[in-house]
Amino acid sequence: MTTISVKDLSEELGISRQAVYKRINQLPKSSQPKKIDGVYKLTAPIIDLIRNFDDVSTEETTYDNQMVVIMETRINELKEVQKKLYEQLDQKDKQLHQFQTLLDQQQRLTLQTNKQIEQFQIESTKISEVNTSHNDNHVSDDTPEKKTKVQTLQVKNGFFSRLFSKNK
Repeated sequence: MTTISVKDLSEELGISRQAVYKRINQLPKSSQPKKIDGVYKLTAPIIDLIRNFDDVSTEETTYDNQMVVIMETRINELKEVQKKLYEQLDQKDKQLHQFQTLLDQQQRLTLQTNKQIEQFQIESTKISEVNTSHNDNHVSDDTPEKKTKVQTLQVKNGFFSRLFSKNK
């Protein structure tokens, strides 16, 4: 198995040794080379990974960029949904306020109606009491002449009835 040093690989790729070390450290733990006597001995598969590191990193960067775009799109969609929900909540609050106002008005009208009904009942009982007492005291005739004749007869009858009742 052939191995090469970090220095040889850096010269081959045209990058610094530090860049090669950085790429080695960024490799997955299972793919990282082992140090032998404090020096990395790079095998062919590891060299291929380091050579293709730019391709892998650009693929990851592209994938990351795509994920960022997808997430931003999803966030914007969620913000629109949130905005619509807040608008609906505002409408529901307005409707609730209108219903409360209507309920208050209905209760006031009901109270006023009940008070009027009580007043009418009181007035009707007073009128019926007056009518019954009036009917008891007077015979209702249409003309005033008949009323005076009836009243004089009642007085006379009243006098005679008192006179005869005393004799008994």
